[in-house]
Amino acid sequence: MLKLKPLLHELPEFKLFHGFLKDKKMIRLKGLYGSFPAAVIDFIKLTQHCPQLIVLPDGDAAEKLIDDLRSFMPESQAAYFPSDEVVPFDKGMFTPALYSMRMNALATLVEQAHPVLVTTPPALLRRVPPPQNFARNILHLKVGEDFERELLIEWLADSGYERVPIIEEIGQFSARGGIVDVFSFESEVPHRLEFFGDTIDSVREFDVLSQLSIQKINTVRILGKNPKDKDTASIFDYFPPETRIFWEDAARCRLQLQEWWDEAALRFEEQ
Repeated sequence: MLKLKPLLHELPEFKLFHGFLKDKKMIRLKGLYGSFPAAVIDFIKLTQHCPQLIVLPDGDAAEKLIDDLRSFMPESQAAYFPSDEVVPFDKGMFTPALYSMRMNALATLVEQAHPVLVTTPPALLRRVPPPQNFARNILHLKVGEDFERELLIEWLADSGYERVPIIEEIGQFSARGGIVDVFSFESEVPHRLEFFGDTIDSVREFDVLSQLSIQKINTVRILGKNPKDKDTASIFDYFPPETRIFWEDAARCRLQLQEWWDEAALRFEEQ
């Protein structure tokens, strides 16, 4: 797909589209089938150099778009922010996989210059930690860096991680000898950090079931768990004014938002 990108961008339709983008007005696109929406999003990213918020009416379509975007840009530049699919004022159940995806999405927004966020209407209404608070809870470590093992253990404990003998799920860590295992809140796999004195000697991804190493990596990102307090923000607070917002089937998205608010008002009155 990367080899086809220059050819796609030379198409008359893309050149015409580029002219419309310069006007910074609302644009309505039709006939985008298959993976072509991902090609359009990538074109905007390359030519406009701005963040993008992509809102689709259902989660399956959002996940497919994320898969398509992987063919056009590095995985670190696009993320999916899912809805937890609970009704308003219902605490629901903690779902590690959904929580992990949401944390990864927020990390993408604060760390990437021109991120692409794919989401659904209900997810837009979810309250999140303020960007500045979230950014302060990110720890980056790399091989060869000096970082005291005991300081890392203390940071993990203070950041909401549970110390266990063997890691089984996100939000846990274990420490033995010169090794610290940690399953970061936004990660798909846990990581094993080996220390030589106060120096990080190696970092590996490992399988949570077999506990065997998958591959060596040079850097690792660890997210602290943000405390639940009254200081919250909207997902829109993570985006600058120049952000491009794309709505697929805007009428259906508006209906979903209105239904959510109607349900919220009804359940609030019943409390």
